[in-house]
Amino acid sequence: MIMKLVLKVKILKLIISNIIIMETYYKSIIYGGTDGIITMFNIISGIRGANLNITYSIIISLSVLISDAVSMGFSDYSSTKIDKKLGYTNNNEIKSGIITFLSFIFFGMIPLSLFLGLYIQTNQNAFVYSAIIVFISLFILGVFKSKLTGDNYLKSGLSTSTYGLTASMTSYFIANKLSKIIKNI
Repeated sequence: MIMKLVLKVKILKLIISNIIIMETYYKSIIYGGTDGIITMFNIISGIRGANLNITYSIIISLSVLISDAVSMGFSDYSSTKIDKKLGYTNNNEIKSGIITFLSFIFFGMIPLSLFLGLYIQTNQNAFVYSAIIVFISLFILGVFKSKLTGDNYLKSGLSTSTYGLTASMTSYFIANKLSKIIKNI
């Protein structure tokens, strides 16, 4: 009985500490998450627009996922360090960088794993279904952001989703046009 109570207290402390981390580092979560989804779907869009081989797609996607997560983590570390020196935040710059890195990886895996899973099962409509899920994922992040900023949740969700899909469709069309131009050279 006492062991169960101790375990419940430990679980409750863990939940509370995670909520505090989320509230304290929400900028890093949203920053890494939004960029993770958009960047990875930009890569997928460019790959599909150029109609590249799936093997190269996997190699490029995974290398970009990790390298961009590292870059984003260092960027958040640097900006938090500056903000801390200027008195704008008390956040730990190392934690900010790590949370951005992990958020980028976690959220970046959404479009990547979905697209690859759908592509492996059936090549048909994998890109379209991925775009729909990316739109929904970005909408949810936008709503989460609005809860923290007090903005209208619908407007925040739609603007985040629209921004992300506009960037990805730009990648698709540029890659598509360039691949046709290069094939004709």
